Amino acid sequence: MVLILFFPESPRWLIAHDRREEALAIFAKYHGDGDEQSPIVQLQYHEIVEQLNLTRNENPWWDFRELANTRGNRYRLYMVIGMAFIGQWSGNNVVNYFMVWCSLFVFHSLTVNSARNDDPSRHHQHKQAAPNQRHQPNLLHARRRLRRHPPRQTWPTSNDAHRP
Repeated sequence: MVLILFFPESPRWLIAHDRREEALAIFAKYHGDGDEQSPIVQLQYHEIVEQLNLTRNENPWWDFRELANTRGNRYRLYMVIGMAFIGQWSGNNVVNYFMVWCSLFVFHSLTVNSARNDDPSRHHQHKQAAPNQRHQPNLLHARRRLRRHPPRQTWPTSNDAHRP
């Protein structure tokens, strides 16, 4: 990547920035064996000049105020933004967005429920509870449940280094 600093500028760029003699010299060096009057050099040079004259824009910067000048333009702008939003949020994108929360909920419910089932002091409470009072997993409340009951750590951290 550093070597790109030593490459010559593009002849098209040089011509567009009114450095035509340098562009002609580059064409002559690489395509005409140093001869600026070579037919191939002249052909390439004149093609680029003609193409740039045909496509030259007097105002190259876009004025974005035109998007909101009139009521119709604002409506079109809102429609384009809405269609882009709907296109991005349809199908797999929504599933992928919510899949993280669903997978976190499933992981949490598996680890917490297995830890609760392994605790012998809770076995009698679980058996005595009515079936409709048992905790049922609910995907809609995954965020709240993860906030109130964070998953237990099962791996050592830097804070556990001082513990035996």
